[in-house]
Amino acid sequence: MSSQDNNKRIVDDIFLLKRRCAFRIEDLCAEADISPREMAALESLQSGERVSGNELSRRMDLSPSRGSRIIDRLIRKGFLLRETDPNDRRAVLLSLSSRGLEQKGRVEALKDECERLLRSRIDETQLEQVREGMRILLKAI
Repeated sequence: MSSQDNNKRIVDDIFLLKRRCAFRIEDLCAEADISPREMAALESLQSGERVSGNELSRRMDLSPSRGSRIIDRLIRKGFLLRETDPNDRRAVLLSLSSRGLEQKGRVEALKDECERLLRSRIDETQLEQVREGMRILLKAI
């Protein structure tokens, strides 16, 4: 390993990896006319799940006000449904619409494709080393 490799920040490698993995998902976002943050909101919900706006904002690591703007856009675009909570008429619950489910399915298919590609190029021992490295990095942040 050269001294230049030793001086490279690990964050640079993380950003490069993210760019390489995310470019196809960004194309899907553009096709659906949604932002990556809006896509993150869709990805954080499961089929049939209903959550509050605050919970969805928390899952996206956003403030409730910033999350609310993203949620409103997704409702206007038809990706999310908003309904009154039957247990508390003052509260609303959010869920994926059929359009939201379809978009989420397209992203999941791309993730599966990327996973297959990685598994075809990295043996199981290396894959476990990468997993352990990712666990360590995620705990550090």
